[in-house]
Amino acid sequence: MADRKPLKVLPDGGGDSTGLGEFVEADTIGVVDGGTGLNAVGANRILTGHDSDDEGALTAEANLTFDGSTLLVGTSIAATADTNTSIGLPGSDVLTLNTGGSEAMRITSAQAVGIGGTPNSNVNYTPNVQILGTSVTDANLLIGRYSNDNGGGQLTFLKTRSTSIGTTGGVAGNGVDDNDQLGQITWYADDQTDSIHPAAQIRAQASATASNNNLPAELIFATTPASSTGPTDRMVIDSTGAITKPSHPAFLTRYTGFHSNATGAGTTVTLNGSEVFDRGGNHADGNFTAPVSGTYFFQSNIYLEGLTSSMTGLYHHFQTSDDNYSTTEVSAMGMVVNPWAMRNSNGAFSVTNSWVVDMAANDTAKCTVQVSGGSSNDVDIVGSIATLNTFSGFLIG
Repeated sequence: MADRKPLKVLPDGGGDSTGLGEFVEADTIGVVDGGTGLNAVGANRILTGHDSDDEGALTAEANLTFDGSTLLVGTSIAATADTNTSIGLPGSDVLTLNTGGSEAMRITSAQAVGIGGTPNSNVNYTPNVQILGTSVTDANLLIGRYSNDNGGGQLTFLKTRSTSIGTTGGVAGNGVDDNDQLGQITWYADDQTDSIHPAAQIRAQASATASNNNLPAELIFATTPASSTGPTDRMVIDSTGAITKPSHPAFLTRYTGFHSNATGAGTTVTLNGSEVFDRGGNHADGNFTAPVSGTYFFQSNIYLEGLTSSMTGLYHHFQTSDDNYSTTEVSAMGMVVNPWAMRNSNGAFSVTNSWVVDMAANDTAKCTVQVSGGSSNDVDIVGSIATLNTFSGFLIG
């Protein structure tokens, strides 16, 4: 029926009707009750009535047409009872929803949705859904579940290697591979240059190629260090539940050979062996520098050879910038240990001490050893066996 044209009465010269005919574009439509006629009716235009000042007149609206399947309007659609709430059609393939006379949501030509503002690419790409605002109420997302059960709201991620939306499972090649990212939460901030660099991330990642309902994965927490533009992994919870902290401050040094004639006559030696590892790069030349304020654990092993009977004093010192934890080795009865008397069958003496201390950021710590009583420095610090002389530490929390 869309191709049918409306009919009109065909009058003769005296005003009598002679039959019916089709309207054409240039026809005049008569209006009853004294209204005016309507000239030049455009194709598919909808007729509207005027107000009381021009009662009875009809207008063929240029911005309101209907071709039988599509209704075309101007730049907005609103209800007569609430004209400041509308659907906006500003052009350029853009759709807006407006409430209270202000734009509440915009859908761009790229099908990006902005709630509270126009979708933007301030984070180096344009997310398809954006909530934009200036306060905690309008820049906020709530997922609420109101139900009399033990369930809660959910934020759900899905990853598949299928390239067809809606298709998952049952197809070879659709399963995720080892190290595929399964979902990620990222924080950005304005760094006075732009806002395209992430400050922190939490991401889930496959830890093996998935197969037959087997999907091992790990959860990774990352933060961006100073003078950097990208996050570094800080904590990983693997598929077995084991927790590792790749950046957690920790170090271990040990002597790898003899330190001959180091002490014996009261000379103090800072334990400064070769670094086995130094996570975070906080140890140098026998000194550890705390990268952050916190509680730290330290331990030191010493193994000494070359003792003589006159060497009656042994001091194992641990010192931080704020405190001195000097330890005079004492026996169970509270007497000062004579290292000569306590030597083993090889004529050597060994001891292990540990300390738990609070340190502020940039405080330093070191460990020293001193043997006294001898006439000369005849005592050797032995490192030929890896575990004999060490200095180590790590951040507890």
